[in-house]
Order: sequence, then structure tokens, then C-alpha cells
Amino acid sequence: MRASEIALMTERAFALEPGIIHSGNRAAPVALARHVCCWLLCNSMQLDRGRVAEAIGTTAQAVAYSCSVAEVRMAEDAALADTVRKLQAEIEFRTTLAGCRDQDVIAIANTIRGNPRRAAMAATVNEVVAMATVLIDLWDAAVTAETTLQAIEISPTGGYRQTDADTMAAIRNYRAAFLNHMHAFRNSNGDEDNG
Repeated sequence: MRASEIALMTERAFALEPGIIHSGNRAAPVALARHVCCWLLCNSMQLDRGRVAEAIGTTAQAVAYSCSVAEVRMAEDAALADTVRKLQAEIEFRTTLAGCRDQDVIAIANTIRGNPRRAAMAATVNEVVAMATVLIDLWDAAVTAETTLQAIEISPTGGYRQTDADTMAAIRNYRAAFLNHMHAFRNSNGDEDNG
């Protein structure tokens, strides 16, 4: 896994906007997330402080400080420690999944679709894990698209021709449909509050 993926996972766990860990924001929730991210990179990913500093955009000394603050806070706050444990488990899971990327998931899915009961039972663990990896990647992409679409306003400004206005209307319609599908999917899975 890349450091940017760990940062994004941490931002989601702390309900922060994507990219804020790399910003200069010093607000307490952002600072705590940055401390946890540094700790995860040093401990779960086994990166040295210099590489973590480079990835986060800070100094090795600041990374050492972040790690020590994260450890103290986890010792004091059981909920925070639980959040970090969950992040560690997700990192471990995603690292395992990354090893299965050489599978042709479309061929596997087509085989299973052709004879669901027999083919699904015959699928290897690596094939199932590979399909899960693709689904997780697609979900992450959908969540990122959802976040981006919610943050932007799509409206034509002066100087647009009618065809541009038609294109903008089509984009607005696709945006609304996508956000509606994401909302419906979350509701159907009891996942309303997860990002």
C-alpha cells in the first residue's frame, strides 16, 4: 500500500476531508489524524521516519513526535485505540489483497456466472480474494467520485453555447443519478454513515 492510501483511510476513519492530513491544518482533529497516520506508516507499514516524513510532507523529527503522541493518546483513549486497530486490520487485509492482483477477475466472474453453484465452490481463495480486491477498489473509486461530486457545483457561466448548456445539463443529470445510486446502495446495506 502507498502512504497516500493510508492517509486517505485515516482521513475517512476520522471523518475528515480527503487530503487534509497533508495540509498545514493544525486543528486538533486533523492533528490527531496526522499523528495516527504517521504511527500507522511507521508501525503497520514498517517505513522509516525519513520516508514517512517525505510522504506526509514534514520532518523526521515531527514524525517521531507524532508517533509518540499517537501512542500516548491510544493508551489514554480506548475508542481511539480501537479505531487504530481497525485501521491496522484494514491495512493488513488490503496488503494481502494486493498480492492477488494478477488474477483475471472478469474471467473468474464469467465462469461463476455461467454455473454459479459449481463454479463458486470451485473458485480458489486467491480468485475470490482477487474479486474482492476489485470490488473494494471500485467502491473506493465510487466514494471518491461521490465526495468530489458533492463538493462541486455544476453550472455553466457566461459565454456558453446551447450545446454547452445541453452538455452541462447532461452532466448534472449524471451527477444526480450517481449520487442517488450511492445513497440507495448505502441505505440498502445499512451503511448510511460509512464513507
